[in-house]
Amino acid sequence: MKKMTMLLLTSAIAVSLVACGESKPTEEEIIAALEEGTLTMEDAVEKEYVDQQWVDDYRAENSVPAADKAQSNMLADFETETMDGEVFTSDDLSPVTFIAFLNPNSQEAQAQYKVLEETYEDVVAGGSDVLVVNTTGEASELFDNAPFSIVSYNDSMKTGLGTLEEMVNEDGFTGSWNVNGSFMSAWYMTVDGDGFAETGTAMGEMVSEPAEDGAADMVAMG
Repeated sequence: MKKMTMLLLTSAIAVSLVACGESKPTEEEIIAALEEGTLTMEDAVEKEYVDQQWVDDYRAENSVPAADKAQSNMLADFETETMDGEVFTSDDLSPVTFIAFLNPNSQEAQAQYKVLEETYEDVVAGGSDVLVVNTTGEASELFDNAPFSIVSYNDSMKTGLGTLEEMVNEDGFTGSWNVNGSFMSAWYMTVDGDGFAETGTAMGEMVSEPAEDGAADMVAMG
């Protein structure tokens, strides 16, 4: 119930921003949309919802050391299998990977899978990767000729997720960008082909840039 409430709230926020049209959304709506991935900082500035000073202040206030962020959103070691029966472990993850949990029997999830397929070449070109986790663990024609790895959602992976398991919608689609073993983005219910690959590139650049004061790299929350 908690998970479904969260998903419904995210949808309501997205609808609210669209419904605003020319009117400026509230700061709470802007922050919620940024954290859920339905609005980018660039769009917020371009639409004059906020100014650059607001963006700088927000990033400063909502950043934590990379080590702390990794600890709270870490995907622990796991071992599962691909749909071809090959072993797949956490060591096989690329440094920057969009991990998509989807049920191949869901029409909404099927549509999201097509987006992942269509954008995969651009994702790879940007230095990122995609991993699809089949929440049913059953074979599906949807995965025929998949360009990326398809693995089964087993107990080992659930244990690796820890408390983050509650974010996974086993009946539909959810996903998040995983960087060096940690989930560094909001959890998505849908992915938009426009800018998807660029987001992966940005995720990698964000954690690789050295901090100016020599301290740990900073990673924006959500």
